[in-house]
Amino acid sequence: MATKTVEERTATRSKSYGTILSRRWRRFLLNLLVVLVGVLIFIPFAWVLVSSFKPKGEVLSALHVWLPSYFTLENYRDALFKTPIRTYFFNSLIASGITILVNLPAGAMAAYAFSRFRFRGRNVLMTAVLVTQLLPAAALVVPLFTQWSRLSMLNSPVVLGLTYAGLTLPLVILLLYGFMEGIPHELDEAAEIDGCNPSRAFWLIMLPLLRPGMAAAGIFMFNTTWQEFLLAVSLTNKATGYTLPVGLYAFIGQFVTNWGGIMAMAVIVAAPVAILFTLLQDQFISTLGGSVKG
Repeated sequence: MATKTVEERTATRSKSYGTILSRRWRRFLLNLLVVLVGVLIFIPFAWVLVSSFKPKGEVLSALHVWLPSYFTLENYRDALFKTPIRTYFFNSLIASGITILVNLPAGAMAAYAFSRFRFRGRNVLMTAVLVTQLLPAAALVVPLFTQWSRLSMLNSPVVLGLTYAGLTLPLVILLLYGFMEGIPHELDEAAEIDGCNPSRAFWLIMLPLLRPGMAAAGIFMFNTTWQEFLLAVSLTNKATGYTLPVGLYAFIGQFVTNWGGIMAMAVIVAAPVAILFTLLQDQFISTLGGSVKG
């Protein structure tokens, strides 16, 4: 009997050891997959960054794929001083700013209503919000161009910002709705006991708790609008209304294309988004998890 007990213990230990090894292998393979995917995503960005410091003739050279013969800032000088980049920058900033200022309060109130109230037509409205995300932006270009053209409101960053606001609002509502669902409903009951009506409860209790979610929604909108190209190029036909992505056209000539300038401009366009995401990445990740920390 004792021998059998020892055998059982040995088998149990072997099984436990095998389980631990299996978990370690799965974790190792998962980490390896994440690293490989990260490297594949990082390679194009690294190439663009390195190419922005290459001499003009070496950007597409097969002999200087990664390391140039020498590093130069000529491409950045072209981007900063040979184009109206300040105009492009402020147009992008106005369009993105209007989108964020319009959508954050509207999205927060809509998410609060969908999460906390049960009213007639609620499911229909939620379905409509979801369906709007199925429409590709390319299908809306012609109607939007026709509408703003008839109103003589093309080439305006304000109009572009309002357009972006209408197109991104449904997804902002969905992002904030997921975060709102993570806020305990007991807080609403406690606020009601203390005499707060739903409006005061939203402004005094829910809105402060929604700050991480609103920061993430702001990152999403800024990233979407700052780098958007199709609508920006369709609703602007003058250089005074161009945003930064459309400003890349300044380096494309009829016979010659300044690829170095394009790479430098691409780095300039991407830098604000990368900096903003780095500063607010914790809020963005917590919102995707749909939970409240603390």
